[in-house]
Amino acid sequence: MKKFEEELNYLIELSGKVLTGQIEAEEFEKHRVLFIKEQQAKIDELTEKNELYFENLCENVAVLKDAANKMRELSQENESLKVNVAKLKNEIDWLHGLLDDRNEEVSQTVKQLNEEIPEIPAFVAEWLEEERKAMRYNGLFDIIGNTTSEIHEWLEDISNHDLLAQAWLNGYIVKQRWFYLKSDKQLYDEGEEHGAFLDLYLDNNGDFVTDEINARKFTQAEIDSMDTGSYEQIEVEE
Repeated sequence: MKKFEEELNYLIELSGKVLTGQIEAEEFEKHRVLFIKEQQAKIDELTEKNELYFENLCENVAVLKDAANKMRELSQENESLKVNVAKLKNEIDWLHGLLDDRNEEVSQTVKQLNEEIPEIPAFVAEWLEEERKAMRYNGLFDIIGNTTSEIHEWLEDISNHDLLAQAWLNGYIVKQRWFYLKSDKQLYDEGEEHGAFLDLYLDNNGDFVTDEINARKFTQAEIDSMDTGSYEQIEVEE
């Protein structure tokens, strides 16, 4: 994956240069298209090799299983054939182990690719999809000028530039949004000098706490499944 990472980092570096005006967006788009084509070609080649490998392996396993069954039948007539049956069984087990190792290698590759997919806020994902569907632009940096104030504020964080470029190139995962549930009632604290009203939040035990640190964080799906008519949703800030 070292070469892939180097090429991806180079592409991200180019994206930064587009933002700073060091190169034109067309130059970046040319590199992006070439990068995607090269990666797709590698994936297609790996897929073709894997399919051929598994096909041959399955054929060999089927042949060995058939031979093992025949050997079991003959072993009733000749005790000495039992040794060959055991040998064939060991070979089948070895092939199964090889197949399991191959499957694990593929799973690890898929996991590593998934780990490289960036996680972005829901409002950024919605903006990207809207711009893709509109088909008004040729590339990522054509749509930068069509941002909302919320997107503009998000892009003020320089680290989000890399996330945006990766999301555009490799796809993305929508970041989970979390919420506190604040009661519409308050607690009066007489311990303060002039008294004070404290907000109340639900915790993990269904009790009330007076600070967000000890409050439970809920997903939108959890809240939708609950009766929260008397509670206010307060989004957890990062």
